[in-house]
Amino acid sequence: MNQHSFTATPHWFEELREKILSVTNDGDILIVVPPFYNIGFIALGPYLLQAIAKQHDYKVDVLHLDLLLANIIGTEDYIEIQESPTYWMLGERMFARSAFEFPQLGKDAELMTDQFHTISQTDKANMYLNHTQQADLEKYKLLEQICYQFLQKSAEVIAELNYKIVGVSLGFCNQINASIAFINQVKSFQPGAVTIIGGSYCEGEKAEALFSLSKYIDYIFEGESELSFIDFLRNTLQNRPPKQRLIKPQKEASLENLPIADYKAYAQQVKKIMGEDYYEHRVKAIWYETNRGCWWAEKAKCTFCGITEIGFRQKSIARIAQDLEEIKAQVPGKFLFFTDLIMSSGFPDKLLSYNPDMANYPVLGMQLKVSRTVQDVAKLSKINAKYILPGVEAFSTSLLKKMKKGTTGRQNIYFIRNAYCFGISTQYYLLWGLPNDTAKEYETLLEILPLIRHLQPPQLFDGAQISRDAPYFTNPDEYNIERLNYWKVYDMIFPEESDIQTVANYFVGEYKSFSYENVELIEAIQQEITHWKKVWTTTKLSMVHLMGNYMIYDSRQLNKPGMENHVVNEATAMEIMTYQRYQKGNSMALDWAIGKKLGLWIDGWYIPIITTTPELLLKFDHYQQMELEHK
Repeated sequence: MNQHSFTATPHWFEELREKILSVTNDGDILIVVPPFYNIGFIALGPYLLQAIAKQHDYKVDVLHLDLLLANIIGTEDYIEIQESPTYWMLGERMFARSAFEFPQLGKDAELMTDQFHTISQTDKANMYLNHTQQADLEKYKLLEQICYQFLQKSAEVIAELNYKIVGVSLGFCNQINASIAFINQVKSFQPGAVTIIGGSYCEGEKAEALFSLSKYIDYIFEGESELSFIDFLRNTLQNRPPKQRLIKPQKEASLENLPIADYKAYAQQVKKIMGEDYYEHRVKAIWYETNRGCWWAEKAKCTFCGITEIGFRQKSIARIAQDLEEIKAQVPGKFLFFTDLIMSSGFPDKLLSYNPDMANYPVLGMQLKVSRTVQDVAKLSKINAKYILPGVEAFSTSLLKKMKKGTTGRQNIYFIRNAYCFGISTQYYLLWGLPNDTAKEYETLLEILPLIRHLQPPQLFDGAQISRDAPYFTNPDEYNIERLNYWKVYDMIFPEESDIQTVANYFVGEYKSFSYENVELIEAIQQEITHWKKVWTTTKLSMVHLMGNYMIYDSRQLNKPGMENHVVNEATAMEIMTYQRYQKGNSMALDWAIGKKLGLWIDGWYIPIITTTPELLLKFDHYQQMELEHK
């Protein structure tokens, strides 16, 4: 259903009860996935703990409260809440009354879309220029009524099952208040249950601070918990519960020896709650983990990155290959996205060397550092990597250096162009509003954007956030950041007596920034990116082989409406399709290409932006390598 005049009825309660009972199996331990988790993906953590517990003869049930709620309020409304702007904290507002007896939608709900009141009463109040949607407060209040009843009824049914331990997997913002409200309700119906919270949000000092939100949380697991979870189960189920309420991680678990999740169980639960059609068409991907930590952060952590895991470790390629085959067998037809913060260096080479036949592996998605050569992108294509989250963030080399990204603007553009040629989807972000940014870094961006509107655009162009544990947060003096404070929206969703300063994940500070002082330029860039998103799928700048020559089709409409065509011979084609160091005036072909805006000249390099087939791209790259070897 997707109506907005819902009120709980005995019939609705029975349907919820039946669904919960249909997916729980009388285990001793229950782990729930609270709203507003992204319902298009598996919550990997609970299923991993379930599999580990099974190895030790403990039965853990996983229950998707996120799916159960989406089934009641409708997937579109659920996704609207889950994907709403971060500063709204709409998911937290949906359960603020349930968790803390706040007014509906928390305090000052009418100010939810006002960045001046929810982020900071400074110039940082316009960091989300592209989030212009209005909040339908009346609809959200009706949905909040459902959320309020939903947790009560869910906890009531779960209490009937008499689990000894009831846990919550808290992964992200917008799940905190739902987790707290659920724990509170469980204790009201079943006071003897042991309540626990763990998950990726329970990192560092945030973990212990969560206790300040509810007296009914018995234990919180900080950081990695595979080993500590089993010890906790053993001791607690033998009536020897830990004395310390904060369960800190033991030594690191061996990734090589961890089991994979029961993906079939996940698929079955989705089908029972949401239906076969939803599973087939709306479940986007299956998560899988090959490594932990970030090898780049060990060298130079990106300034805006809030990850706490730095040390890098990974599974063997043999184990990864084995797991990929098993996962494809369990859930055929789904693409597999690695949860890794960054792919290990040389991963495609290792997988291809181990087994060049990719037929038994799923289509892959991953986060990685920008690949620098055509061959690198070709190898990604060979391993069926069709969805890539590259660390782009900017097309300005100087801005990237300020972020400590370890890449350049020219490499980022070249990678996006090469990935496009190989049919690889790139999901990336561009940032503005960084400390000590300059006019040139954005003026150059505005000049570049019309020239590459035939390539895949960024997902967002947003002001840079200051997240807990990011260098901007831990070392503000290094970046001349002063008066660092948490977003004011946290005062609207958490009790004033709680440890908001430590629970909060997003902060704002005062620092010198050209972009915040010249927002009109940022707005012009935003308009260009908005236009880019509208036209990129129908815009082309492409080259084809035609009767011994090469035809270039250009529909970017930079100079005049319609298509502009150019015919070049093979020598010119090879030169203008080659990424190379270049000084203007040294090549008639490159001078011509830059003049016609068929290539870019950045940092003393020529960057080809014309797209073509993978075969032609590899042919030109081969010619270039042969020429370099000959020299």
